[in-house]
Amino acid sequence: MYFRDPEAILIPMNVFNNGVAKLLATPSVSFSDSSVTIRQLQPHDIVEWLRMREALWPQEDAADIVSGLADYLLPASPCAVFVCEPEPGRLVGFIEIAIRSYAEGCRTDRVGYVEGWWVDEEYRQNGVGGKLMQAAEAWARLHGCDEMGSDAVVENSGSQQAHQHLGYQVSETLVHFRKPLTSKGDRIPLDIR
Repeated sequence: MYFRDPEAILIPMNVFNNGVAKLLATPSVSFSDSSVTIRQLQPHDIVEWLRMREALWPQEDAADIVSGLADYLLPASPCAVFVCEPEPGRLVGFIEIAIRSYAEGCRTDRVGYVEGWWVDEEYRQNGVGGKLMQAAEAWARLHGCDEMGSDAVVENSGSQQAHQHLGYQVSETLVHFRKPLTSKGDRIPLDIR
């Protein structure tokens, strides 16, 4: 059985003999309309998910992008990935979310946080990103979160506008600094004796 929440996301429920609905132990969220399906990531999606992660973070080292996949695939992790599938076998967007105990500008200590959000260019500005965000928000509510947090780099005005269009408000502005301590800026192991 499915329960329809206020954001029109389908949430699987178990219904017992007495007619009382109870959330499944590992809640999942999916959404489908005539144009696209938003669903949780499945093992057969990993190649497409990796392609989109590389598109979202082109400056990142490929090994770091691949190693980051593991965090979302562990069953005990407080995180999830939703994908957009306009037709079977073809993915055009994803959203990665986690639960954080702290997020800049948030007031609670259990915050759903958008760790990554991508929609292929030809599918942007037609509601796909919003549907992915709805799934993320429904998942966070199911996991006891009262707030969602997210971020976008200063140069990414498209992401900032998309967030604001979906009701997100700028809560803080932060400038990050970096100073390499080696000639290449590489990390060197500490030798503490």
